[in-house]
Amino acid sequence: MTKERMLSNRQLQAIIIMDFLGILMTTVTSSVTAISMEGSWVYVLLGGVVIALIMGSAISNGWMYCWFMNTKTGNFFVFIVFLKILLCGGIWLRFFSETMCMLLLPKTSEYLISLLITCVAFYMAMKGLETKGRLAEVLTIVMFLVLVFVFLLSAKNLELNNLQPIKLKNSFQSIKYTVSMAFGIEFLFLISPYINSNKKVSSAIVAGLILAILLSGIVAFTVGVFGVSGVIERRWAVLQIMDIIDFPLMLLERQDVILMGFWMITIFGFISSSVFFGGHILSKVVAKSDRSVIMFFAMAIAIFAVSFLPENLDDATRLIAKSGTLNLIFSGFMILFFIFFGRGRK
Repeated sequence: MTKERMLSNRQLQAIIIMDFLGILMTTVTSSVTAISMEGSWVYVLLGGVVIALIMGSAISNGWMYCWFMNTKTGNFFVFIVFLKILLCGGIWLRFFSETMCMLLLPKTSEYLISLLITCVAFYMAMKGLETKGRLAEVLTIVMFLVLVFVFLLSAKNLELNNLQPIKLKNSFQSIKYTVSMAFGIEFLFLISPYINSNKKVSSAIVAGLILAILLSGIVAFTVGVFGVSGVIERRWAVLQIMDIIDFPLMLLERQDVILMGFWMITIFGFISSSVFFGGHILSKVVAKSDRSVIMFFAMAIAIFAVSFLPENLDDATRLIAKSGTLNLIFSGFMILFFIFFGRGRK
């Protein structure tokens, strides 16, 4: 197999935004609004800042990569990371497929949707990070334009009174929950060796801060449009904003497809990263090669198999909430390693 090409800082930032934004906006909006009501957007912003710092810590700990891959003790820890990638990838695959089935394709089997997503993710993973980075540069621009488009069209329905008053009640709980939903932090630890730049840590932090601002803006806008009770009552409040817009064009009868298309970019981004980094670990540790097609294929099949564990969308949602604890543990691990061992290393 050919050697993986290096990513630019801009490609790293695009991948971070593409992989994280859709997942965070789906999980955080309703849950944090239920916790902190009108002030949810403030605590989502603060949680996003914490996530940005964790991203920088994960990238800076890339010096541990060789120890993880080339020692027995390191292999044990990387196996734990592998299991996290496998578990979270499978659960999110089921969540994605169930959501698409309910909102867009009600007569289609969720297992068929999962299989199609897995096949596309496997193809993207085999193309490598550099190809994904170039694609992400384009898709993040598309995502931004879609958000601006939606915000402009629905701005007349925004009620600023829905965002007041801002209370300190449950603020820590909201910030903690936001941080716990940052699925994919382990990707940034594993991607570090593929970024040949002294500014990769600051680039990751900047991308995280942009992510925090976008996420906070999305939450604020959603609460402003629907109100606290409206957001809590809707499972997919963010994805249903388009339903309140009266389009003058009949060709856009299913207006929710616009935001669903934005969200689907994250679907394939996150699952392809799960396949890539899981397959990468198997290739390095098991096959002793840079990239084994068999190991990548095995990882794709394993993620598809794990997606059968949740019985339905509610079950997948509960497992996602519980899996947030794994994110907090891994994030804490990255921060501690940076504080005690990583400072001053490149």
